[in-house]
Amino acid sequence: MTSAEPEHHLGQRQLNALLMRALAGLSAEHRAVVDLTYFHGMGYREIADIVECPIDTVKTRMFHARRRLRLLLGGRLEEWL
Repeated sequence: MTSAEPEHHLGQRQLNALLMRALAGLSAEHRAVVDLTYFHGMGYREIADIVECPIDTVKTRMFHARRRLRLLLGGRLEEWL
């Protein structure tokens, strides 16, 4: 184990905690779209089928979710969005 590994793991835990707090700040509808897109690799059509809404609604929810996450993250993790 190198001396950088503990720092890396700490950084990852802090990053995960930051992301989880930001996701908790989203509405259930917005959080579902983000979760299905980023953590389950689903496309908008597939998400629309799952949440039983039009694909344009999924796109709108993602737009607003990303905007809200940018505010909640304060510019951190910008490349993730």
